[in-house]
Amino acid sequence: MNPLIYLHQCESTNSSILDYLQPDHLDFLAVYTGCQTKGRGQYGNVWQSGNNINLAYSLGIKCSSIHYSAQTFNFHTAVLSRRFIDKLTDAKVEIKWPNDLIMNNKKISGMLVEKVRLNGVEYYIFGIGINLLQKEFPELSSAGSLWTQTGKSFGLKEVAVALHEFLCTHLSFCTSEEILQEFNCHLFRKKSISVFEINGIRQNGIIQSVDLDGFLWVELEHNGLKKFAYKELRLLY
Repeated sequence: MNPLIYLHQCESTNSSILDYLQPDHLDFLAVYTGCQTKGRGQYGNVWQSGNNINLAYSLGIKCSSIHYSAQTFNFHTAVLSRRFIDKLTDAKVEIKWPNDLIMNNKKISGMLVEKVRLNGVEYYIFGIGINLLQKEFPELSSAGSLWTQTGKSFGLKEVAVALHEFLCTHLSFCTSEEILQEFNCHLFRKKSISVFEINGIRQNGIIQSVDLDGFLWVELEHNGLKKFAYKELRLLY
């Protein structure tokens, strides 16, 4: 049994799920809402949703059930989420390093993986926000939704249930190499000339790959091949 709990409203699904996880919990457990008021994104970013037009979903699983590193778990959840939305919409979805999903050059989803200890048990908490029906993003020109990018309408519960079943079915053992290969296969702007901002200076470069430690490797116009951690550069698109 893999419970999926609907929350009418919450500050953050990644925080609210802690109220439901129990030490004797053996399977996957998830919560979702269409009204999240203080959602957390990667590295302190914010992801909010309201009016039941966007989905906020969090999945909890014991760390002992995952047989690869935390970084690989991060990759795997991104790979599976990309695969799910690609299949759901029949549209091309790419992974923007480190944790966004892009459709037709617009961010339609953001993800966050956290590790928590609760009652002596360590859990991975995977949170994802998916823009479903939002039509306008006045302060975020790079954002979009499944509606704006495909013209198709997807219901909150419909997507939450399908996503939960997909993750519970596919989030099983894979080798780190297989997961990383799929991550890199769908890496946004890979092998294309892009503009990056590094220490306030813009420079052309070409994304080569992401490595097992989570670093992004970029061939820069003036500095050659360099690796970067998140926040050390910004991709302009």
